[in-house]
Formats: sequence, C-alpha cells, structure tokens
Amino acid sequence: MRRLPNILTILRIVLVPAFIWFFAQVHENRTYGYIGLGLFIFMSLTDFFDGYIARKYQWISDFGKIWDPFADKLLVYSALFLLVWLKRFPLWMVLILLIREIYVTLHRDAALRKHVVIAAVWSGKVKTNFQLFAIIAAMINILTFDSLEQTDMALLWGALLMTVYSGIDYYIKNRGVVTGQEFWDQVSRFFLTLFYIGHIKKAPGTWGSLAAVIIWFYWGFAHISLLTWILPVMFILGLVLSNRSKTLFGQDDASPIVMDEFVAQFIPLFLAGRSPALAAASFILFRVFDIWKPFPVRWFDKMKNGTGIMMDDVAAAVMAGALIFLIKWGINFA
Repeated sequence: MRRLPNILTILRIVLVPAFIWFFAQVHENRTYGYIGLGLFIFMSLTDFFDGYIARKYQWISDFGKIWDPFADKLLVYSALFLLVWLKRFPLWMVLILLIREIYVTLHRDAALRKHVVIAAVWSGKVKTNFQLFAIIAAMINILTFDSLEQTDMALLWGALLMTVYSGIDYYIKNRGVVTGQEFWDQVSRFFLTLFYIGHIKKAPGTWGSLAAVIIWFYWGFAHISLLTWILPVMFILGLVLSNRSKTLFGQDDASPIVMDEFVAQFIPLFLAGRSPALAAASFILFRVFDIWKPFPVRWFDKMKNGTGIMMDDVAAAVMAGALIFLIKWGINFA
C-alpha cells in the first residue's frame, strides 16, 4: 500500500496519451470525446488522491517528489495544447502559462540544489484550479456545442491573471535565493536531461529515445516540416551545453544527458515514416547501435566532449536509419 501514491502517479502519466488520442477524435466521434473528458477528470482526481494519501500516511518517496509534479504538468499542459490544436484556446495565453511554470519549476530546483526549499503559495494553487476548470469547461463546450458559452475563456483569463500575479509575487519574494548563473545552469540541466527524463535511474538513454518515438506518433506526423527546424536547433544547443557536462553533472558524458538520444532517434524515425513496425524497428536498432558502439560510434564516444556526446548517437542513428532504408527497399522490391 505504501506504493499506492506512486502507482497513481504512474497511471496518470501512462493515461495522458490515451486521453489525447480519444479527445482529439471528438469531431469525428463524440463518444471518444466523452471518453477523453472522463479520462481527464479521472486523472485530475488521482492527482488529488495521491498527494492526499502520501501526506496523510507519510508515504512520501523520492520518486513521488520528482514524478508527481511532472505528471501534473504533463496532464495540464497536454490538455491545454490539445485545446489550442482544437482551436478552443489561443496559443499565446497557453505559452504565458507554460513560461511561468517552467521558470518557477527551474528556480525552485536550483534552490533545492542549495538545500533551500521554497514552499508553494496560495496564488499558484488558485492558478492551477483555474486551469483545471477551464480545461473541463472547454471540453464540455466542445462536446455540447457551447452550452457553457464563454465560461471556459473566462476561467482561462482567470488562470492567466493569477499566473502573472503569482509569477511576479514569486520573483519578488525569491529573486535573491539563487544567482543568475545558478539558474541558467539549472536551465541547461533541464534541457540536457530532456525535462528531467534523464534522471530516471535505469536506462535513461532508452527513455530519451522512447520519448522521441512517442512524440513522433502523437505530434511528428502532422508537423514534419516544423521538426526539421526544431531538431537542428536542439542539436546545436545540445552540442554547446553538453561541453559543460562535468560542471553541470560532475562527470564527462554524464548518463542523465539524454538530449542526444532524443534528437538522434528522429533520424531513423523519419525513414520509418508512418509504419509502427518500422518505427519500433528503428527504436530497437538505434538502441542496439548506441549500446554496442561499433565504429564510428565508439570513436565519437571516446571524445567525451560536446561533439562526442552528440555525434556518437547521430552515428548510431545513421546506421539504424540505413538499415531501415534497406528494409523498406526490400519490402517495396518484393
């Protein structure tokens, strides 16, 4: 029973893709929309209950400290961006909410590295409630042809105002806790660990690759041209920031750095296309080459600098992509 809060957290993370898939079909199949709404409400309730149970019975764990906030943000912002995609909410409002969330999260994490705990404030909790009710109201409006009229937008405006207020309040009260350099170091860690996925203790590189596969299926097909711009930028940032691996993580080519696996995995995925079987094969082949490290992967791996950290995965991805190309050619030829 001590693991119940963590089980609820994992369940919330696992169900997010299902929620997105079901509600994204709302205009083609309203039943799917109702299933998506039900999943969102259920996951929101698990957020309340896992925290309540953990506090009441003192079943607080390191896993919960890291992954419960992650699950909360994943649920809320997946829903908000889905509603942007469905043209219910404006993108600029959601981006303001997200920027404030990232800033406060990274600032708190930088403070924790100095053993300073910054407690949550009431305005942040009110903002979260506004967000949740705005999302539910928007989904109900989509399903019932605006039966709640502009309630969802009113709630989103409430969330935006509380976001701006709580962000300014947080900055004023805590601006002296960490230095500018300490904050930007935490930003670098956040990016290189792929939003802290790299802190998973077992096989972090595999999780980084798997994140690319999930994004490919849920977002990449519809935004291939955008990915061709985003991924080179992420590669260059990874190249520059991973040069500071020893400063940021205490060792060269630190295992929490998974941005290299994430970016490189898209190379064979582009070649795999829309085929789930080929995408799965590209994931397996890339992991095999990345772990086995045949030449030239091993040659890049020995560099232990930014170039080596990023390029050994690119080399492994190119080899995996070449095999995927041959498999596709063989299938088409046959």
